[in-house]
Amino acid sequence: MFDFKEVDALFSYLQVVIRKHLSRDTKVHIFWFFLFGVIYNLIALCNTDLDRVIFIGFFHGYSSITICLIFAQTFSGITVIMILKYADNIVKVYSTSVAMLLMTVISSMFISHFDLKSSFFVGLG
Repeated sequence: MFDFKEVDALFSYLQVVIRKHLSRDTKVHIFWFFLFGVIYNLIALCNTDLDRVIFIGFFHGYSSITICLIFAQTFSGITVIMILKYADNIVKVYSTSVAMLLMTVISSMFISHFDLKSSFFVGLG
């Protein structure tokens, strides 16, 4: 099986190079982060589930909740980039914690067998 640690390290390094040396424009960062994500996930897809995707289809088994979560994560990624452009890492940490709390509470309302335990809230604090 292919080890993705090296690929992940390479993409992380390339993102730092782009962020520090090539451009200060947010739109360029978003483009490169998206491109690296697509390449990384295509490598993982070809290595693990390519046969299943070819015969069954890529979107087989996706529900409306899954699609909503994909869009929420996409919006979250773009928001993180904007926060890091106009603020510092402390703001990012707090906003990520608040977003995780909100997504969990909203998910608990829509998913029937999803119970929040007190350990979750202790971990957030």
